[in-house]
Amino acid sequence: MCGKVSLSAMLVTAIAFACLATDTLVAAPAPAVNATVLGIRDRQFTLNGEPTFLLGFSYYRALGAPEAFIRLDLDDLQAHGFNWLRVWATWGAFDNDVSAVDSQGGSRDPYMKKLQWLVAECDRRGKVVDVTLTRGRRSEEPLAGGSLPDFESHRRAVDVIVNALRQHRNWYLDLAIERDVRDSLLEMEHDFLAVHRPRNAQSPKQTAVRTRELLAMTAEFERPAPIHHQEPFRRGYGTWEPVADDFLNDLRGAVAGGAAGWCFHNGSQRSTPDNQPRRSFDLRDERLIDQLDTVERSVLAQVGAVLAESNAPAAMDRLRVMVETDAGGDPDDEQSLVRFLLYANEWDVEGIICNRAAAREGENRNRERTGLAIVERMVKAYAECYPSLLQHDPRYPRPEQLLARTVAGYGDNNEAVELILAAVDAADPRPVWYMNWGTDHGSAPSSLKLALDQVLRERGPSGYATFKNRLRLSSDDQFGDHTTKREPPFTLWVDTFRPELDRNRWYHRFSALTATAGDFNVQRDVLTGHGPLGASYPLNTTQPQKEGDSMTFLYLIPTGMNEPEQPTWGSWAGRYGRNENHGDRPYYWANQQDTWQGTTHRDNTLARWAIHLQNDFKARLDWCVTDAKDANHPPVPDVNGLLRRTVAAGERVSLDADDSSDPDGDPLNFEWSYYPEAGTYRGPFPPLDNTTSPATSFIAPQVEDTKTIHLLLTLTDTGSPPLTRYRRVMVTVDPARRSISEQP
Repeated sequence: MCGKVSLSAMLVTAIAFACLATDTLVAAPAPAVNATVLGIRDRQFTLNGEPTFLLGFSYYRALGAPEAFIRLDLDDLQAHGFNWLRVWATWGAFDNDVSAVDSQGGSRDPYMKKLQWLVAECDRRGKVVDVTLTRGRRSEEPLAGGSLPDFESHRRAVDVIVNALRQHRNWYLDLAIERDVRDSLLEMEHDFLAVHRPRNAQSPKQTAVRTRELLAMTAEFERPAPIHHQEPFRRGYGTWEPVADDFLNDLRGAVAGGAAGWCFHNGSQRSTPDNQPRRSFDLRDERLIDQLDTVERSVLAQVGAVLAESNAPAAMDRLRVMVETDAGGDPDDEQSLVRFLLYANEWDVEGIICNRAAAREGENRNRERTGLAIVERMVKAYAECYPSLLQHDPRYPRPEQLLARTVAGYGDNNEAVELILAAVDAADPRPVWYMNWGTDHGSAPSSLKLALDQVLRERGPSGYATFKNRLRLSSDDQFGDHTTKREPPFTLWVDTFRPELDRNRWYHRFSALTATAGDFNVQRDVLTGHGPLGASYPLNTTQPQKEGDSMTFLYLIPTGMNEPEQPTWGSWAGRYGRNENHGDRPYYWANQQDTWQGTTHRDNTLARWAIHLQNDFKARLDWCVTDAKDANHPPVPDVNGLLRRTVAAGERVSLDADDSSDPDGDPLNFEWSYYPEAGTYRGPFPPLDNTTSPATSFIAPQVEDTKTIHLLLTLTDTGSPPLTRYRRVMVTVDPARRSISEQP
């Protein structure tokens, strides 16, 4: 089930998944006809098991339209990226009623057959359908349908519709029953919340904040549930008339706030044949898309691009991660764990494996004497900060969830291997990023090595290859023959530890480059006044704030600059490329060099971002003890147009980030730059215009063959501490291209 929420009244309207059994549903549904299966995983929707942002469209009076009109409308909607349709099973307007059920809840043909056909057509196309039963009448005339006056008529309508659509799994039933949020989640056990918010000129600016508030409530009730902006404002409703930017900014806010879906609630007042205004369309003679006004058509044309720019299918981009730590040895693991837990909201943490059976005497001063006990203490410190952290991002995982996934990886206990097998074998299309922070070789090999040994032994070469291909490494080499000799190689191995250049391992450079970056002071910014998690940060390491393992996950933090499957693009852990000294390892990526501020050195791949990442660390430590209204949060970059575009040589490329925003309302500083090492173009680059303004442009250089150019927007707010996010635009220059256009 799900719910519609009015934040002012905190009410919810129930929506029931057709595939769920309730007292009013007579039997479980049959298998899906065309295998478009809607589901929920934590705070996200899934289609066929893949996390997917639902982009919806209100389709009034659909059951009164000819099939040919509906097909044309669906073609247009599909072309613009819509994957979700809202239709009404009870609707009476103009001079006829198109309700699929009558006032007693019984089936009403031909409209029930039209509903069955529409759901099947959407099923075939991979689309979701919201089938709505409205409360009361949708017309002023006493028509045959459009009104379900009491509980029994609603009950019968539910049974009738579920039985009619039972073979499909791409729809849910919207019962339009408003409830309190707590009651909706805890008593009615609705599966997601569909939001009704105040509809005024301030609404688009409030969407991100309101979404976070709702997600925080679901976390407080320990009922993770997606937030679906099912019915935002629309044109022709009340005194405020929204324009295209209002709709687009509302969508941006929904994505930025962590919503799972958003619906374009279209339509202004239309007139009936007697010129009386009605809130509907007449689809008998003209399809709906052709009846949209100019503003609505503009929104229709832009939402897909806005969604792509916002990385909203970013639900799918949310990484699955596992950490293996030898906490109990060098205390730098504990330093890294403090930082890791503060970023746990950014990923799905599948497990923390503790592989040291006994803490190292002398060097490790913890009162706990096993790695598992040390890590459990630190997760409990996170638990004390959790209520405060939730105010800043409701995606922070519950402490009990983290504790349940924190296991020992030593002795006869095979819990760690079982955890790895379960995560990698899960019915989830996303790979698992595995980070090994060191292994206590004196007592046990890496748990991942043991898991790979078992898979090879029990599943043979084919099963081993399937399993291994679902792993990515951001890690030191702790996996024996599986790293270098066993086929197939890992799909991707980013080595954040080595190779040794300038007589230094790469991970040994972290302290030197970050310890005091941006006036960072560990006593002031970490240990003092930042709660029990900050106080857990040890100092007795060989280098100040050594954090030798932090780069394994800094590489994975979604800042807008990095793409984990593209190591050459750069990240807060540096930039990585093929290593000529390891030609036999085509999957092996090691630290590279950048030219920056007049020098060319591998340090530059991290030094250029050091202040940004340390300020971000400061802010998250503040979140442990500070209310959301008093803390700073990262800005939200927004660049016009496509983030992957192809242009002709000599073409002017214009970039505009004026729609960028800050959740705290802080003024923003813009910096545009060319990142030569990330692309393939190596010639002279023409100057960028207005590099500190929201908008910039440049002339694409002449090339003999196709080259890529990477432009980076660095957006920094003026809060305390100032926080930075990025937006990368990759421009492909095609010498054969003659016209100006963009393509994904």
